[in-house]
Amino acid sequence: MSEENDKKTAIEDENKGRFPFLEIYYDALEMLPPDCQLVFIRAVLEYGLFRKKPDFSGYEDNERRMLEFAWRYVFRFLDKSWTYRENGLKGGAPYGNKNASKQPKTSKKQPNSTNNRITE
Repeated sequence: MSEENDKKTAIEDENKGRFPFLEIYYDALEMLPPDCQLVFIRAVLEYGLFRKKPDFSGYEDNERRMLEFAWRYVFRFLDKSWTYRENGLKGGAPYGNKNASKQPKTSKKQPNSTNNRITE
């Protein structure tokens, strides 16, 4: 059990401090006026690294709406990154494992179960 905990801690340490920065985050950033861009990129970074949700309530109504719109645009991708990260901490296949690689499809058809009935 201790070996399993050590492995989990090593994986947590390896993944700590990183998340994928997707092109869609940049696209959302480009939609915003320059005075909102720093606030938005900081929100993306804080959620991506620490899962801290932003609070845009202290901004003027127009800026707040733009920030919230951009946030809603990228949030599902950021949240999905956290899901992948958490699932990765649970284990998974060892690096280099070929078990999940695609197998060639066979052309054999499954026998029809209705044709296999025994009749008297």
